Amino acid sequence: MKRLVLFFLLLILSAGLDAQRMNFTVSNSISAFERPVPPRKEHLRDFPEKTLRVVSMGDNTMTDLFFVNAVKKGWFISPFEICSPKEFETLKRDSSCYFLTRIIQLHSKSGKPVMECMALLKGSISCKEGIENMPVIMTLPMLPMDDSEGRIFPYLHSYVSIFQYHIQSIIDRTFYAYLGMNRYSAIPKEFESYRILMAREDLPADMTQETLTKIMGTNAVLCGTDEIAKALNERAENTLVSLVVAPTEPERKTFAYKMLISAKTGELAFYAKHRLPSKKGSGFRLEDLNRIGPSFR
Repeated sequence: MKRLVLFFLLLILSAGLDAQRMNFTVSNSISAFERPVPPRKEHLRDFPEKTLRVVSMGDNTMTDLFFVNAVKKGWFISPFEICSPKEFETLKRDSSCYFLTRIIQLHSKSGKPVMECMALLKGSISCKEGIENMPVIMTLPMLPMDDSEGRIFPYLHSYVSIFQYHIQSIIDRTFYAYLGMNRYSAIPKEFESYRILMAREDLPADMTQETLTKIMGTNAVLCGTDEIAKALNERAENTLVSLVVAPTEPERKTFAYKMLISAKTGELAFYAKHRLPSKKGSGFRLEDLNRIGPSFR
């Protein structure tokens, strides 16, 4: 209870600073969420020697604090330093620079901010305003724009790991650069014996433990988000946890993003999306579970 009270106190204190953060991120946003330039091996071969610029908005919001802390504790694939939005503006046209930052996904038609994402970008001489012309190496959805729950915070150290595993795999095998996020559409064999913690809110409303067991086997557990946060914080062995990121009020041509992540290593075991609005909701659908279920049975 004390931790919950502290969270909401900090949330209230940081709310007044959101406008400053939003001015930067909305003006530096991309309309198409998954429109990366294929990062060929030769484009990333220098990554481990380069100093990654981690853009902190410096606004003391909870999201920025958790984001920066996760990088400080978990980034190991290259040197890094924290930079300000002003420094980002100065360096973003330098093609030798890489940036890890928070950006806003805009609705493809209305231009309305939909959700906040974590993105790895490369500097580009053609970038004049915003980040529109910067090569996007990878993005992951973090939270809807009107999020007030902070569910993403325990996952951020895993996000940092996901980016690093993704980069290293591309450096090792060029083929992965062209698969993009499609490479995570099937469960790798090394995860097939893992326990799977599935949050109730990530599943159909009528899902029961009995049904989940029939579909995904006895290692699948229907649970609350607190249990998942505990597994993430403790880096639980041989455990996958679910996560769904979707707009709070889905509009046409927006998406729900569904993931299974290793609580121990932060590796991404599964990633899929579906278009919204959907009569089947924003979480894992039965067809998703039926597709990945045999891997765990």
